[in-house]
Formats: sequence, structure tokens, C-alpha cells
Amino acid sequence: MIAYCGFCSAQNFISTERLAVRGVPPRCWECGRELSLPGKGTEPPGETGREPPESNGGGNEEKKDGGS
Repeated sequence: MIAYCGFCSAQNFISTERLAVRGVPPRCWECGRELSLPGKGTEPPGETGREPPESNGGGNEEKKDGGS
């Protein structure tokens, strides 16, 4: 499996044997930080997941009633 480091963008190869060991997360060969793996459910330190855009609650929309 190829994983890209979210911090330094280095390309990392992770073997299937290494993926089987979940107790110690794989680290980037370049910067040494923990790699974020798909399906792991955690983000690397200092990173946050994407949040959905905030809703304006419809308050700024113009009403189109087709009349006056």
C-alpha cells in the first residue's frame, strides 16, 4: 500500500504485514510522524477532519413567491 504523509507529502510504502500490526502505527520515513491510514478513523496530530459548510438557515435567501 502507498500512503502519502499529510505533513511532508512524502510517499510511503506500507506492507500488508505492517498493516496487520495496529498497535504501533506506521510512521513516515521522511519526517517520522504518524501516517493517517484510510479506515483507521483517526487524524494525525495537529490535523482536523473536514467540517461541513455552515448553514445560513435560509435567512439570506430571497423568497420567490411568483407574486408581488
